[in-house]
Amino acid sequence: MVLVKSAPLPVHPSGRYNRHTLTEIAKRAWPDVTLKPVHRLDAATGGLLVMGKTAAMATRLVQIFANHEIEKRYAARVHGHPDEDTFTIDLPIGKGPG
Repeated sequence: MVLVKSAPLPVHPSGRYNRHTLTEIAKRAWPDVTLKPVHRLDAATGGLLVMGKTAAMATRLVQIFANHEIEKRYAARVHGHPDEDTFTIDLPIGKGPG
């Protein structure tokens, strides 16, 4: 199952976030299914999160992600306009100018 996770929603319960997490919301939405996240999305990041509906499928999907058989794409909000309409940046994402 693929779910849309908004920011700043955490995926797992942690610290002060116990009920307001994607996994807890999913438990209430689909009480008969135990969804298992198969990759990470930070709380501050919004995007698609792949969840396994069975332990076997979650394990297989984790392997697929680990083997880079899935291509991840990221979008970023930028200030100004790049010189090219299409380009690749292979650098860490940072906050602030530059």
